[in-house]
Amino acid sequence: MEGKKVGELTLDVKLKGVDELQERLDKAAGHIDAAREILDSLADGVEIGADLIASDTTFRSVDSSSGDREA
Repeated sequence: MEGKKVGELTLDVKLKGVDELQERLDKAAGHIDAAREILDSLADGVEIGADLIASDTTFRSVDSSSGDREA
């Protein structure tokens, strides 16, 4: 059975505080952009590297219900 569109329903809902939150996000985005520009200008030609050191050890869970306890 194929679906058939029979109409549309549009809800006009305004959530409380969304406009204030959007303003704050816009302001934060501006600060982040400014900080990014400053860091880019300070780090001209600088590269940051990182080494990942791994181990092949595995974690074993100790079962405390094994009955090997001292009385």
